[in-house]
Amino acid sequence: MVEQRKNVGARWLPIVDIGLAALAGALWYVRLEVGWFPLVLIGAAWLLRLIVYRYPTRATPFDVPLVLFLLTAYIGASIGYNQGSEWIHPLTPLTWAWAKYYFILAALGIYYAIANLQSVDQVWWLVGFYALFGSIVAIYFVVTNDWSQSAKFAFFSEIGTRIAAFLPNLPGHRLAPNVAGGIIAMTMPFGVPLFQDAWAQKRRLVCWLWLAVAVVALFGLLMSGSRGAWIALAAVAAVWFLAHRILVSGRGGARRASLAIAVAVQIIAIGLVGVSLIQLGIVSGDLMVQLPGSSTLFSRVELFQGSLALAQDYVFTGGGLGAFPMLFSTYYLLVPVFYIIHSHNLFLDILIEQGLVGLLSYVWLLIAFGMLVLGNLARLATQQAPGSPTTPARVRTIFEALLASVGVAITHGMVDDIPYGSRALMLLFVPFGIAAALQGCLPMRGWRVPTPVIGGSIALLALLAIWQRDALLGDWFANWGALREAQVELGSSHWPDRVPESVRTSANLTDAISNFERALDYDPNQRTANQRLAAIALARGNYEVAGSYLDAAYARDTMNPVTGRLWANLYLAMGMKDEACQIAERAKEMGMEGPWRFPLTPCGAR
Repeated sequence: MVEQRKNVGARWLPIVDIGLAALAGALWYVRLEVGWFPLVLIGAAWLLRLIVYRYPTRATPFDVPLVLFLLTAYIGASIGYNQGSEWIHPLTPLTWAWAKYYFILAALGIYYAIANLQSVDQVWWLVGFYALFGSIVAIYFVVTNDWSQSAKFAFFSEIGTRIAAFLPNLPGHRLAPNVAGGIIAMTMPFGVPLFQDAWAQKRRLVCWLWLAVAVVALFGLLMSGSRGAWIALAAVAAVWFLAHRILVSGRGGARRASLAIAVAVQIIAIGLVGVSLIQLGIVSGDLMVQLPGSSTLFSRVELFQGSLALAQDYVFTGGGLGAFPMLFSTYYLLVPVFYIIHSHNLFLDILIEQGLVGLLSYVWLLIAFGMLVLGNLARLATQQAPGSPTTPARVRTIFEALLASVGVAITHGMVDDIPYGSRALMLLFVPFGIAAALQGCLPMRGWRVPTPVIGGSIALLALLAIWQRDALLGDWFANWGALREAQVELGSSHWPDRVPESVRTSANLTDAISNFERALDYDPNQRTANQRLAAIALARGNYEVAGSYLDAAYARDTMNPVTGRLWANLYLAMGMKDEACQIAERAKEMGMEGPWRFPLTPCGAR
């Protein structure tokens, strides 16, 4: 009888486990005021696993990078200027540091609930639910979206308006179109293994069911108007199809698998490099001008460049979770108001908010995931996994769908940060949890970095640190100075009576100034320290001192738009209008963007 109860508990625990983690996430999603309480639900799930499975969680291949990611997220939540819930913005709650940390906790709770699934059949049911979830999101978006405000594509807006005419005005949270498109695109690959399995078993009714689910999801994706999600899904689908064709043709399973993997990796790499080159302005985006809303491409180019400059200010610690909007506005755009939610780049957002260690932990996670999935796909091409006759095909197609889902998230994340910069953050680790569950259910090998590689990498980094010691120490102290300045200026600011620039004139910035000065002791031309000290001196009327700092900043980077804007502001403060306007005109001729998007009032609009 006791054994029977254990079997029943083991059968139902996965549903309860994932349900508790999802409920915790849902509570944080709809009511952040509950604070830490949902952690009790996640803790209850761990306790139930300890009672039923005799362990709170199995070890997974991704534990170390995930713990490192969580640690840097906690540091980011602790050091950000946005400590109070008053920082929650109407567009997103993730501008409050602790709100974003709660969402990361929810994502990890969901990850470990999934990673502890006990069989391939349980994973299969979860894959089915996740594919269905994408269609549910599509339906929810279409019936709740305000189509009168959707202007990307008039055709889709008209369809949405006609659908809305038959429905009541439903209350509740409305998904942003890009967020809806991103979620749908990430979940759509999971419908493929379900359809293929039903087709192979000649279950035509089930085939039609999953085909209908896919059509609904595709309709929602099109209605979202998210061009980034469209392109990402289309590109990954093309790579998936090509790799699959290579796998099923010719002879020699291992050879075909290796070739397919090589082709897939090369195409993805070329695509990512191409996107990066366009973002950096090295490759022209003129070919995009015929697309609706193509002007967004060019604005994202300058957003990418400005975000990269901001990331350099906080490279060691990060600027804090959810801190991007006001950091970018205040210290790059030099305007005292909320301008944009995130950098529209997944990797840049993690770097800006969690620092270099946070970014490296996520890259580590991606590499470990890629090697695990690709390695197991190669082995499944030549050997049978244990289980029912359909198990090998199911496991293989699930792995393929996992790779496709993460590929969509990363590709879309190059131009719009849905996985980390929106409430879809709770789904960030779902594919990794499924991969970990499969790894735990089947005797498959994971991938480990050879010890000599780790040792050699550490030695190389140590040599680089010694070689660049002064520059690194300069960057370190400038990072801390920028962090302390933001905590003081933004932490006590309030629109419109206490904007950061007015706070700067009288606030106690001793710690920040001390760190900036120490940075200059190691690197006299350190850009961040010189720019920030110049801005402080300018706000306090010390114009000669400000000029000396700007000279040093200009010596480091003659094309930096923030330095140029500060020079123009200094000239205006000194009554030298002509000199200020000449700088503005030169910036326009040189194509410098960023802060120059906002015209100097005495010089008129650009």
